Amino acid sequence: MGITTANTTFKGGKWQNFTSGIGVGTVGAAILEDIEVTNMFNVGMALMGTNSRATRCHINSIGSLGILSAGSSPANISNITIEYCKVSNCNTRHLATGIDSGAVKILFVNDQTVSYNWIDANYGNGLWWDTRCYDLLVEENVVENQFNNIEDWQDGIVLEEINGGTIVRHNALFNNGSTSGDLGFSQLAVSRSNATLRGATAEILITKNLFDCTDGREAHIGLFNSSADPNLFCKGIQVIDNDISMRHATATSKVGSSTTTIDAPATYNNFFLGNKYHVTSLSLSMWHWDTTMFTPVSWASWQALGHDSDASGATRVVI
Repeated sequence: MGITTANTTFKGGKWQNFTSGIGVGTVGAAILEDIEVTNMFNVGMALMGTNSRATRCHINSIGSLGILSAGSSPANISNITIEYCKVSNCNTRHLATGIDSGAVKILFVNDQTVSYNWIDANYGNGLWWDTRCYDLLVEENVVENQFNNIEDWQDGIVLEEINGGTIVRHNALFNNGSTSGDLGFSQLAVSRSNATLRGATAEILITKNLFDCTDGREAHIGLFNSSADPNLFCKGIQVIDNDISMRHATATSKVGSSTTTIDAPATYNNFFLGNKYHVTSLSLSMWHWDTTMFTPVSWASWQALGHDSDASGATRVVI
């Protein structure tokens, strides 16, 4: 690392051309403000201690992961803030996107706020929470143009094995995700996340976000299970009052679930309610659920499953 420290405040400066960038807070708090980190071979910035914060930082041209924030398994760290930062052009080495590479990776963290950031053009996932994170506030971020060389577009926001008390609101997601095969890459992917295990509320709320994709290949919101363990089923996922543009004219814009273990909405309390969809035709089938993972269902069938009822305020608008 260029710097490894704790209980310290850094204001201003440019850090570049190290093997790794700024690693702070492994035994305590650290504050990073108005710092640029660029041209690192490995990780750009690491927030590893409780009560740490990064504000108005620019992380760019990083070899693997732009920002890492993590406790030490199985111990969480808490009160972590990432705000007003730009994270761009990370994972320049094009490492495998299913591991710790891309823009921002967060593990074993609770009581975290990630807000007012611009996550742009990274090779891999944008904002990625993974494993026992809870009580999260993710708001007012712009996440766009995450990509890889295989599927073209990568996940914008990933909530993987996270828990309750989590709110994702007022974010704008553009040109992330892919409709290759199913909902495998999404603008916002929720994977094996159980809101009932821990957190201030037994809910993961995804609300008042904007989803759009200019070329029509998008998969916007996907819920996934990939485990036989009921504790790793999606539970308590509430997708409410989002604005979703589904521009493709042949029903390859997608929302819903691409797994056979989501089950009926009422079983695990996973619901889409009151969302506004911008579609090219009211006759298109663009929604997925349970065993329909490879066959999109119509709007009527989607509502019959219990999602986006008229009473919830859901609408479709032709564009």
